[in-house]
Formats: sequence, C-alpha cells, structure tokens
Amino acid sequence: MIHACTCKRTRLEPNLKLHAAVVVAITLLALVLLHFSTASGRHSCPPTAAHTTSDGNLTSSVSSDHELFSQVQRDLQDFNESGITLQQVEHAYCRGSRASMRVQVVDGRAYIAGETAAWESRMFRLKTQILDLWLAGGMPEGIDFVIEAEDGPTVGWINEDCPSRGPVLGAAKNPADPEHSHVVLAPDHTFAGWPEAHTLPWNEMLPLLHHAGELQPWEQRSDLLFFRGGATGLRFLLAPDLSSTHPDQLDVQLVDWSTSGFVTLPDHCRYKYLLQLPGATYSAKGGFPSLLCLASMPEVQVCRCCGPCLRARHVILAPSDVGVDSGRLKYLLACGSTVVVSDGPWAEFWSHLARPGEHFLLTDEVSGDNRGTHFANATATLQQDQGLAQRLGDAGQKLVQESLSPRMVQAYWRHLMHSYRSLQEYNATLHPDALPLEQSILLPWVIGGWERTCNLCKP
Repeated sequence: MIHACTCKRTRLEPNLKLHAAVVVAITLLALVLLHFSTASGRHSCPPTAAHTTSDGNLTSSVSSDHELFSQVQRDLQDFNESGITLQQVEHAYCRGSRASMRVQVVDGRAYIAGETAAWESRMFRLKTQILDLWLAGGMPEGIDFVIEAEDGPTVGWINEDCPSRGPVLGAAKNPADPEHSHVVLAPDHTFAGWPEAHTLPWNEMLPLLHHAGELQPWEQRSDLLFFRGGATGLRFLLAPDLSSTHPDQLDVQLVDWSTSGFVTLPDHCRYKYLLQLPGATYSAKGGFPSLLCLASMPEVQVCRCCGPCLRARHVILAPSDVGVDSGRLKYLLACGSTVVVSDGPWAEFWSHLARPGEHFLLTDEVSGDNRGTHFANATATLQQDQGLAQRLGDAGQKLVQESLSPRMVQAYWRHLMHSYRSLQEYNATLHPDALPLEQSILLPWVIGGWERTCNLCKP
C-alpha cells in the first residue's frame, strides 16, 4: 500500500545511469506505440471494426446484443438524457477517491492524469489493460474518463457549482443504492493479474484452472468445506464450535495469523475442500477490505504452494459476496466445483450473468441468528444430491469459459469505451496533470488528490 506523504521532502542525489535507462525505455516504448497508433488509425475506428486481441481473437465476432453488454446500458442510463459533460468528469476527478486516475485520448495518444496512491499494484494492472485496449484500437479519440481501484465506489459530495456526480468507472457497486448510480462497472485489476494475491493474468488463470479441474474427476473430489482465516468482517459472527458441531460438512476455524494460530499454506494442502469467506465488509462510501483478506482471498493463494489442483479437488467452494472487488468468484467457478454464495448486494460487470440455482447455490449471509450453520445445511443438500452439485459446477465453469473469456473481457472494454464516448458531449483536451500512458506505466507519477489541477469542482 502506498501512503500519501505530507512530510517535508528530502532531496536525493539522482542515479544518472538509472535515469538514462528509464529515458531510453520510455523512448523505445513511445516509438513502438506511435508506430501502432499510426498504422492502425485507432482514433477513428468504429466499435464494430475488426481488431485482434491479445489472445489472437477478433472482438468483431462478438455480437453487440450479447447479454454481457447489457450492464453497460444499465450503468449509463442516468446519462442518456444529460450526456456526459466536462463538469461531471471534473467532479469525478477533483472529488474522486484516493485510488483513481483520469484517462484521456488526445490526437491518437493515450494519457494518464492525476494518478493517486492505490493498494498494491492495482493501478498498474488497470493501466496495462488500458494499454492493451489502446493498442487494439479500442480507445476512441477524445474520450475522457475517471477510473478507480477502490473496493467500493467513491461517492463525492456535490454543491451548487457541481450539482451532479460524474461517472466513475469502478470494479463493484450496489445496484440498489441510488448513491451508486454514477458508477460504471468495468473489469477490475485482477484480469491483468494480482501478484500480491498470487494470481496470474486471467488469460492464463482460466485455462490453468480448467486443466486443474480436468485432473480431478468429480467422484474423487471431497465434499467437506474447509476454511481458515482471520476474524474480520462478518466472520466474527461464525459460531466457534461450527466445525465440531458439523464434522461431516465443515472444517471452519478463525485463527490469528500472527501468533500460534497461524496455518501455513502447505498445511492447507492437507484438506481437500476450501470455504472462502470475506475478510471485511464494504462501505458504500468507499470502504476497503482487511489486509487479512489478501491472505485467504482467492483460493489461488493456496495454489502458490499446492498448485491449482488442490482447489480443484474441492467440490464446494464459497465466497460470501457475489461481486466484490476481490474478483474471487470467477476463479471459483472456473474450477468446475459447486460454488456456494452468501447473499450480498455487490455486483461486478458480469455478475448479472451468474444466476442462483443455475450457476451457483445461494445462501443467506452470515448473521447473529444463523452463526454460519446454514453453510452446513447447504453442504448437506449438495452431498445428498450430487447430480445437482455437479450440474451447478459444470454450468458455472461453462459460464466463465464462454462469457468471461479473455476475448469477451476485451470486447466488454471496447463496448464500454464506445458507449461512454457516444454520450460524452465534448472532445478531451490534454489535462495539465497528464502523462503519456507509456511513461505512466514505466515511471508513474503518483500525487495526492489535493495536488490535482482542478479548474471546476474544486475540492
């Protein structure tokens, strides 16, 4: 995590060799990008033009009527009449979150403005996705938007000067919350990989998890739920004797990772089932997950020592929210195991495709009343109806393989960019805080939100 520093700055002697190497690298990348930009004429390409994605497929082969893209229309509906104005984008930029940046395309070149500090490598991973999209011709000329890497959307305050919230591209929101109506869902940083959570880019994780599932036939998979994690979020509501009361269904314990209760990842390999619970709740005002959530977050962390086959041996996996920014649900579905989902309000850009009873088993959230015993009931139901469990697992795996393939994710980005640009009522002019995208990737300039240049909607 990078913290904004308000302390007195100390002058450091420059490393001339390092500086020269960085300059050369930036120059070379800029030349390559300029070559691609000139060759492809990206700033004028329509959304239906044929372009090759990183996995070698053409996004033009994806119908614009695909159900995946319906989320874009829902997210932008509040701007259909008013359009997207410069004042609104300034509001999103100047009163945005700690972890956000502004993206512009001016004269065929992509820029990043006002990048603020974010958790781990989230911003870098978002920028690499934007780079891939730009090189593939998916960034319309003149587009101007703000994207953030928070776990929950930022709700900036409004006043007479800026009476409406500007659109913010984000990873997750509560669709039922009217204060989230300005949030436009987009693929999160995990699709480009998340080293801190020991995940590879999605175009590598998806086939890897599919292969791991193939190595474990259904009849060889255990049907006992296993979980170890810190007592964060709603986990403290779990009954302390949950596992001993339900030994045939659950092995769930809350531990202190920093003391004698620590369970190593190799120790996790003794178990054949994993239960995934959230590390923290999420605030509608821009909350964040516990750091302990990173230790137990996607089961791919277990794969660091045991390989993805460990997780694929488990019949029942359970995150406790359908759509939080951890992005864990897609990994679980890719295993081909039955996923038990604890009910929750959060949605990602693809969550509307995953339907309870068809792709996963929905249960109530953990509460003071059920104390987690409902997970045992859900497990028992699946144990007694293996046909149901296997159908859910197969359907969930097929969903992510087909509707969340790397080609579809790239197509979603393209559809989102062109739909957004069609509502934008102005052409972007280069912002004073802007850096070329390639420079921002190789040598990022991270500032505090209060340091952003704001001509409108000043904080």
